[in-house]
Amino acid sequence: MHKHSQILTSHPVHLCAFWAHHLRRVLLLCIPFLALVFIPMATAQQGTEPLAPQVPQTRWLGWDIPMQWVEDINENMTPDELLSTSHSNLAWQTLNQALNLGYQKNVVWLTFTVPTAATPGDPVWLLAKPAYLDSVTLYQRDADTGAWHTQLSGDHVPAHLKSGVRQHLFRLDTGKVALIRIETSSAMQFQGVILPSTEALGAELAASERAMGLYFGALAVLLLGIWAASVIFHAYNLYALVLLATVSALHVFNVRGYANLWIPESWT
Repeated sequence: MHKHSQILTSHPVHLCAFWAHHLRRVLLLCIPFLALVFIPMATAQQGTEPLAPQVPQTRWLGWDIPMQWVEDINENMTPDELLSTSHSNLAWQTLNQALNLGYQKNVVWLTFTVPTAATPGDPVWLLAKPAYLDSVTLYQRDADTGAWHTQLSGDHVPAHLKSGVRQHLFRLDTGKVALIRIETSSAMQFQGVILPSTEALGAELAASERAMGLYFGALAVLLLGIWAASVIFHAYNLYALVLLATVSALHVFNVRGYANLWIPESWT
Protein backbone atom coordinates (compact mmCIF):
# COMPACT_ATOMS: atom_id res chain seq x y z
CA MET A 1 0.00 0.00 0.00
CA HIS A 2 2.84 2.39 0.91
CA LYS A 3 4.69 1.55 -2.32
CA HIS A 4 1.53 2.14 -4.35
CA SER A 5 1.14 5.57 -2.75
CA GLN A 6 4.77 6.41 -3.50
CA ILE A 7 4.30 5.49 -7.16
CA LEU A 8 1.22 7.66 -7.47
CA THR A 9 2.78 10.69 -5.79
CA SER A 10 6.08 10.40 -7.62
CA HIS A 11 4.54 10.10 -11.08
CA PRO A 12 1.93 12.78 -11.85
CA VAL A 13 0.92 10.95 -15.02
CA HIS A 14 0.02 7.89 -12.99
CA LEU A 15 -1.88 10.08 -10.53
CA CYS A 16 -3.98 11.63 -13.33
CA ALA A 17 -4.67 8.23 -14.82
CA PHE A 18 -5.66 6.89 -11.41
CA TRP A 19 -8.19 9.67 -10.75
CA ALA A 20 -9.51 9.63 -14.31
CA HIS A 21 -10.15 5.90 -14.05
CA HIS A 22 -12.09 6.25 -10.80
CA LEU A 23 -13.95 9.36 -11.97
CA ARG A 24 -15.18 7.48 -15.03
CA ARG A 25 -16.43 4.71 -12.78
CA VAL A 26 -18.32 7.16 -10.58
CA LEU A 27 -19.90 8.97 -13.52
CA LEU A 28 -20.93 5.78 -15.24
CA LEU A 29 -22.51 4.53 -12.02
CA CYS A 30 -24.35 7.82 -11.41
CA ILE A 31 -25.96 8.08 -14.83
CA PRO A 32 -28.34 5.10 -14.48
CA PHE A 33 -29.43 6.24 -11.01
CA LEU A 34 -30.09 9.80 -12.18
CA ALA A 35 -32.03 8.45 -15.13
CA LEU A 36 -34.17 6.33 -12.82
CA VAL A 37 -34.94 9.40 -10.70
CA PHE A 38 -35.56 12.12 -13.28
CA ILE A 39 -36.89 10.37 -16.39
CA PRO A 40 -40.03 9.05 -14.64
CA MET A 41 -40.60 12.55 -13.24
CA ALA A 42 -40.39 14.10 -16.71
CA THR A 43 -42.54 11.46 -18.39
CA ALA A 44 -45.23 11.20 -15.73
CA GLN A 45 -47.38 13.61 -17.68
CA GLN A 46 -46.94 11.56 -20.91
CA GLY A 47 -48.53 8.31 -19.77
CA THR A 48 -51.75 7.14 -21.38
CA GLU A 49 -53.54 6.87 -18.02
CA PRO A 50 -53.16 10.02 -15.89
CA LEU A 51 -52.32 9.91 -12.23
CA ALA A 52 -54.48 11.73 -9.71
CA PRO A 53 -55.05 15.24 -11.10
CA GLN A 54 -53.14 18.02 -9.39
CA VAL A 55 -55.94 20.53 -9.81
CA PRO A 56 -59.42 19.70 -8.42
CA GLN A 57 -62.17 19.17 -10.98
CA THR A 58 -59.84 18.68 -13.94
CA ARG A 59 -61.01 15.92 -16.24
CA TRP A 60 -59.13 13.92 -18.85
CA LEU A 61 -60.47 13.25 -22.31
CA GLY A 62 -61.22 9.58 -22.74
CA TRP A 63 -60.83 8.63 -19.10
CA ASP A 64 -63.29 11.07 -17.52
CA ILE A 65 -65.01 12.52 -20.60
CA PRO A 66 -65.93 9.92 -23.25
CA MET A 67 -65.00 10.87 -26.78
CA GLN A 68 -65.31 9.35 -30.22
CA TRP A 69 -62.80 9.12 -33.05
CA VAL A 70 -62.82 8.30 -36.74
CA GLU A 71 -60.23 8.13 -39.51
CA ASP A 72 -60.49 10.52 -42.45
CA ILE A 73 -58.96 8.36 -45.17
CA ASN A 74 -59.29 11.02 -47.87
CA GLU A 75 -58.01 13.74 -45.50
CA ASN A 76 -60.43 16.31 -46.93
CA MET A 77 -63.64 16.03 -44.91
CA THR A 78 -65.20 19.11 -43.31
CA PRO A 79 -66.99 19.31 -39.94
CA ASP A 80 -70.35 19.56 -41.70
CA GLU A 81 -69.65 16.40 -43.69
CA LEU A 82 -68.63 14.52 -40.57
CA LEU A 83 -71.89 15.35 -38.80
CA SER A 84 -74.24 15.11 -41.78
CA THR A 85 -76.68 12.24 -42.11
CA SER A 86 -75.29 11.40 -45.54
CA HIS A 87 -72.12 10.21 -43.80
CA SER A 88 -73.87 8.23 -41.11
CA ASN A 89 -71.90 5.17 -42.19
CA LEU A 90 -68.69 6.60 -40.78
CA ALA A 91 -67.11 4.18 -38.32
CA TRP A 92 -67.09 6.37 -35.23
CA GLN A 93 -65.52 4.51 -32.31
CA THR A 94 -65.94 5.33 -28.63
CA LEU A 95 -62.69 5.97 -26.80
CA ASN A 96 -62.46 5.60 -23.01
CA GLN A 97 -58.75 6.38 -22.81
CA ALA A 98 -56.21 8.65 -24.48
CA LEU A 99 -55.81 8.34 -28.26
CA ASN A 100 -52.81 6.21 -29.22
CA LEU A 101 -52.81 4.80 -32.76
CA GLY A 102 -49.09 4.61 -33.49
CA TYR A 103 -47.67 5.70 -36.83
CA GLN A 104 -50.22 6.17 -39.60
CA LYS A 105 -50.83 8.55 -42.49
CA ASN A 106 -54.56 9.22 -42.14
CA VAL A 107 -56.12 12.26 -40.51
CA VAL A 108 -58.01 11.51 -37.30
CA TRP A 109 -61.07 13.37 -35.97
CA LEU A 110 -62.15 13.44 -32.32
CA THR A 111 -65.45 14.66 -30.91
CA PHE A 112 -66.73 15.22 -27.38
CA THR A 113 -69.15 17.43 -25.46
CA VAL A 114 -67.57 20.25 -23.47
CA PRO A 115 -68.49 20.13 -19.75
CA THR A 116 -69.61 23.11 -17.70
CA ALA A 117 -67.21 25.57 -16.09
CA ALA A 118 -66.36 25.60 -12.39
CA THR A 119 -68.04 29.02 -12.11
CA PRO A 120 -70.75 30.21 -14.51
CA GLY A 121 -69.23 32.62 -17.00
CA ASP A 122 -65.69 31.30 -16.61
CA PRO A 123 -63.96 29.86 -19.68
CA VAL A 124 -63.17 26.17 -20.03
CA TRP A 125 -59.78 25.21 -21.44
CA LEU A 126 -58.38 22.19 -23.26
CA LEU A 127 -54.66 21.59 -22.72
CA ALA A 128 -53.31 18.78 -24.89
CA LYS A 129 -50.12 17.01 -25.88
CA PRO A 130 -47.82 15.73 -27.32
CA ALA A 131 -46.44 18.99 -28.65
CA TYR A 132 -44.89 17.44 -31.77
CA LEU A 133 -48.20 16.95 -33.63
CA ASP A 134 -48.03 18.69 -37.02
CA SER A 135 -51.50 20.23 -37.03
CA VAL A 136 -54.33 20.28 -34.48
CA THR A 137 -57.52 22.18 -35.35
CA LEU A 138 -60.45 22.61 -32.97
CA TYR A 139 -63.93 23.38 -34.32
CA GLN A 140 -66.99 24.65 -32.43
CA ARG A 141 -70.19 25.89 -34.01
CA ASP A 142 -71.49 29.38 -33.31
CA ALA A 143 -74.97 29.10 -31.79
CA ASP A 144 -76.23 32.25 -33.53
CA THR A 145 -74.77 32.07 -37.03
CA GLY A 146 -74.09 28.34 -37.34
CA ALA A 147 -70.56 29.06 -38.60
CA TRP A 148 -67.64 27.00 -37.40
CA HIS A 149 -65.09 28.78 -35.22
CA THR A 150 -61.59 27.34 -35.53
CA GLN A 151 -58.51 27.40 -33.33
CA LEU A 152 -55.13 26.19 -34.58
CA SER A 153 -52.05 24.63 -33.02
CA GLY A 154 -49.19 22.33 -34.01
CA ASP A 155 -45.64 22.19 -35.34
CA HIS A 156 -46.60 23.37 -38.83
CA VAL A 157 -48.82 26.23 -37.67
CA PRO A 158 -47.32 29.76 -37.68
CA ALA A 159 -46.53 31.07 -34.20
CA HIS A 160 -48.89 34.07 -34.41
CA LEU A 161 -51.86 31.69 -34.81
CA LYS A 162 -51.04 29.67 -31.69
CA SER A 163 -51.66 30.27 -28.01
CA GLY A 164 -48.08 31.04 -26.94
CA VAL A 165 -47.50 27.94 -24.78
CA ARG A 166 -45.65 24.80 -25.83
CA GLN A 167 -48.72 22.56 -25.44
CA HIS A 168 -51.86 22.72 -27.56
CA LEU A 169 -54.20 25.15 -25.80
CA PHE A 170 -57.81 25.86 -26.80
CA ARG A 171 -60.58 27.91 -25.23
CA LEU A 172 -63.90 26.02 -25.25
CA ASP A 173 -67.56 27.02 -25.19
CA THR A 174 -69.36 24.98 -22.53
CA GLY A 175 -72.18 22.61 -23.38
CA LYS A 176 -71.30 22.45 -27.07
CA VAL A 177 -69.87 19.68 -29.22
CA ALA A 178 -66.19 20.11 -30.07
CA LEU A 179 -64.47 18.56 -33.09
CA ILE A 180 -60.69 18.12 -33.24
CA ARG A 181 -58.83 17.37 -36.46
CA ILE A 182 -55.34 15.88 -35.98
CA GLU A 183 -52.76 15.46 -38.71
CA THR A 184 -49.18 14.38 -38.09
CA SER A 185 -46.29 12.47 -39.62
CA SER A 186 -45.23 11.32 -36.14
CA ALA A 187 -47.01 8.91 -33.80
CA MET A 188 -50.76 9.61 -33.66
CA GLN A 189 -51.32 10.31 -29.97
CA PHE A 190 -53.51 12.79 -28.13
CA GLN A 191 -53.81 13.32 -24.38
CA GLY A 192 -56.06 16.19 -23.36
CA VAL A 193 -57.15 17.58 -20.01
CA ILE A 194 -60.19 19.81 -19.55
CA LEU A 195 -59.59 22.66 -17.10
CA PRO A 196 -62.78 24.27 -15.74
CA SER A 197 -61.32 27.73 -15.03
CA THR A 198 -58.44 30.06 -15.88
CA GLU A 199 -57.11 29.53 -12.36
CA ALA A 200 -56.96 25.76 -12.92
CA LEU A 201 -55.18 26.36 -16.23
CA GLY A 202 -52.54 28.53 -14.56
CA ALA A 203 -51.95 25.93 -11.83
CA GLU A 204 -51.60 23.13 -14.39
CA LEU A 205 -49.11 25.08 -16.51
CA ALA A 206 -47.08 26.12 -13.45
CA ALA A 207 -46.87 22.55 -12.13
CA SER A 208 -45.83 21.22 -15.54
CA GLU A 209 -43.11 23.83 -16.05
CA ARG A 210 -41.74 23.33 -12.52
CA ALA A 211 -41.30 19.62 -13.19
CA MET A 212 -39.68 20.22 -16.57
CA GLY A 213 -37.45 22.95 -15.14
CA LEU A 214 -36.17 20.56 -12.49
CA TYR A 215 -35.60 17.85 -15.09
CA PHE A 216 -33.69 20.04 -17.55
CA GLY A 217 -31.78 21.79 -14.75
CA ALA A 218 -30.49 18.50 -13.36
CA LEU A 219 -29.74 17.28 -16.88
CA ALA A 220 -27.75 20.44 -17.68
CA VAL A 221 -25.66 20.11 -14.51
CA LEU A 222 -24.94 16.48 -15.29
CA LEU A 223 -23.95 17.24 -18.89
CA LEU A 224 -21.68 20.12 -17.86
CA GLY A 225 -19.95 17.88 -15.34
CA ILE A 226 -19.32 15.15 -17.88
CA TRP A 227 -18.14 17.67 -20.53
CA ALA A 228 -15.70 19.15 -18.01
CA ALA A 229 -14.38 15.73 -17.04
CA SER A 230 -13.92 14.69 -20.66
CA VAL A 231 -11.95 17.88 -21.42
CA ILE A 232 -9.78 17.68 -18.28
CA PHE A 233 -8.89 14.02 -18.57
CA HIS A 234 -9.00 13.73 -22.40
CA ALA A 235 -11.10 10.59 -22.04
CA TYR A 236 -12.49 9.66 -25.44
CA ASN A 237 -15.11 7.33 -24.02
CA LEU A 238 -16.44 10.26 -21.98
CA TYR A 239 -16.46 12.41 -25.13
CA ALA A 240 -18.63 9.82 -26.87
CA LEU A 241 -20.91 9.45 -23.86
CA VAL A 242 -21.52 13.16 -23.35
CA LEU A 243 -22.01 13.78 -27.08
CA LEU A 244 -24.71 11.12 -27.21
CA ALA A 245 -26.30 12.49 -24.03
CA THR A 246 -26.31 16.05 -25.44
CA VAL A 247 -28.00 14.96 -28.67
CA SER A 248 -30.60 13.05 -26.64
CA ALA A 249 -31.22 16.11 -24.44
CA LEU A 250 -31.75 18.33 -27.48
CA HIS A 251 -34.19 15.79 -28.89
CA VAL A 252 -36.19 15.74 -25.64
CA PHE A 253 -36.13 19.56 -25.58
CA ASN A 254 -37.61 19.63 -29.08
CA VAL A 255 -40.17 16.87 -28.49
CA ARG A 256 -41.47 18.70 -25.41
CA GLY A 257 -42.32 21.67 -27.61
CA TYR A 258 -39.81 24.26 -26.37
CA ALA A 259 -38.21 24.70 -29.77
CA ASN A 260 -41.57 25.84 -31.18
CA LEU A 261 -41.56 28.82 -28.82
CA TRP A 262 -38.39 30.35 -30.28
CA ILE A 263 -37.80 29.10 -33.81
CA PRO A 264 -38.42 31.62 -36.64
CA GLU A 265 -41.95 31.58 -37.99
CA SER A 266 -40.64 30.87 -41.50
CA TRP A 267 -39.43 27.45 -40.26
CA THR A 268 -42.89 26.26 -39.21
